[in-house]
Amino acid sequence: MKNKKLLAVLTVVALFVWAYNFYQVRSRLAVSHEKANELSHEGFVIQGNVKDYDATVRDPFKPPIVTVVAVKKDVKKEIKPPAVVEPPPFTINGIMWDPKNPSVMLQDNRNQETQTLEKGSTWGDLTIISITQSSVKVKYKGKEFEIK
Repeated sequence: MKNKKLLAVLTVVALFVWAYNFYQVRSRLAVSHEKANELSHEGFVIQGNVKDYDATVRDPFKPPIVTVVAVKKDVKKEIKPPAVVEPPPFTINGIMWDPKNPSVMLQDNRNQETQTLEKGSTWGDLTIISITQSSVKVKYKGKEFEIK
């Protein structure tokens, strides 16, 4: 008799717990549907089947069914290519080599003008950086070049 009463009480408790959990799951599903409807009106796109998705009871081995994707307007920016600096229009006519004070004779190919310059000298947009026995490093319009 004692066992039958205990079995009856446990059965009633189990039915109560089952009904409570069933009610909780149903109410959470209704909230997720309302949330999905709110998001769809705010400019988001809902993809997938919302009915089967429950955020609190998700199978970790399956990807989420509901995917909320933000819709962003395309903003086109005009991209300008970097300014191309052409190599300097100068040629070497000769190098006077002295280890202490070398100098170079450069010819401007635009107007056939020739000048003798030393390290640190400036001629228009051209600045002499260094002089070796076979080449000259120059800075022309902000960029470094080597004239051979």
